[in-house]
Amino acid sequence: MRQLELLLLEPCCPHCLETTAAGSDSEAGGFCPGCLALLQLNGRRGVISVASARSSSPQPVPWWALASYADRWRQALLQQRQRPSTAWLEAAAAQLLHYTREALPEGSSRPVLVPMPSWKRRSNPLARGWVQALARRGGWSQRTLLRCNHRALSQHHLGAALRRQNSRNRFRVSTAQASPVVQPVLLVDDIMTTGATVEAACGALLSQGMTVAGVLLLARTGRGGDELS
Repeated sequence: MRQLELLLLEPCCPHCLETTAAGSDSEAGGFCPGCLALLQLNGRRGVISVASARSSSPQPVPWWALASYADRWRQALLQQRQRPSTAWLEAAAAQLLHYTREALPEGSSRPVLVPMPSWKRRSNPLARGWVQALARRGGWSQRTLLRCNHRALSQHHLGAALRRQNSRNRFRVSTAQASPVVQPVLLVDDIMTTGATVEAACGALLSQGMTVAGVLLLARTGRGGDELS
């Protein structure tokens, strides 16, 4: 609440709450240059190979993350998981959209956001707030297309091979949708570890004939992908 009050009074960084100077290099409504450096929000980009029932060969799907899941950024995300801030998440969304601006489709092909479903009874408030922030900042619609087929085991302590086995056939596309999706879709998740869950979700979408334009993430564990800045 305090963050929103400060932001309404004068432009300020939602992380450090310091006033943002006019003409700052930070993205409008985003983090200040000092926090971008402190949190190491250099952006990361990579590609995963996704198998689907409609193709005999894996299809490349790009992903973008704000940073590696480490150090100050990891601490900040853990804090947001406990007490999500709308202003903070919108700043994160603004920064990621700054990195992906030239890569994502525009015009009539503007993508639809598809949130990663949770098998837990209580969904992750960070992931939920993240997709809502991206929708607001990007002016995109969102559709809840994916459903979990079964309750999978917790993957926190599983390696890459076991994660893929655990994620196999984990998702299905909901048949209750009122209209088919013809635009490209962007899968939205908070943190990608090995990529097994993301691959399974993308595979379910591709198998229904949808075009997956990419995956938008808050963080990527490890040092996978290329730095954007």
